[in-house]
Amino acid sequence: MLDACYLKYGFERLDPDKKTPVLKKARLRLKGLQALWPDFTPPYILNYRPEQEWETLMPDNDETPCPLLDNDGKCMVYDYRPMTCRLHGLPLVDISGEVMHDEWCTFNFTATSPLEVMALRFDFKGLFRGELLLFRRFTFELLGQSLNELDTFIPNALLIDFKDYKWKEWFEKSQSLNDDPSPFN
Repeated sequence: MLDACYLKYGFERLDPDKKTPVLKKARLRLKGLQALWPDFTPPYILNYRPEQEWETLMPDNDETPCPLLDNDGKCMVYDYRPMTCRLHGLPLVDISGEVMHDEWCTFNFTATSPLEVMALRFDFKGLFRGELLLFRRFTFELLGQSLNELDTFIPNALLIDFKDYKWKEWFEKSQSLNDDPSPFN
């Protein structure tokens, strides 16, 4: 959700003539998601469903382009893109040697396995720890409670109202209606 807020922040800086077609695509995508999951309503949080069901909503093999790509295929909010986009196409190999994600774009790496390229290793454990601390601070400000997870899809991030939505009321209500006391952690 922190990435969603940052993405929305970048999106709001676009010229209105660029935002309008993007919002149209995002709303169309939302309509398709709501056909599969009718109660997917504001604030468009996924954590009420098991992660396995998210695949139904947005399958890995879905070729629908991101609504934030322009006609040339370039990201209109590149500096504000979420972590998933920043790390896409790369294997995640921690400096310790632990392979945290062993898939990569085969167009990027044709001659050698990137798992063996020392220059690609990074302190991913430290990065993810820092991201989690920042996320917990963000959710505390938003909801009044620190969470480890609160997810949405990129097209929906553009439709979320981070400023005026009654987040704390929504969260309290969602906790009281949910059988699972902690679907967000």
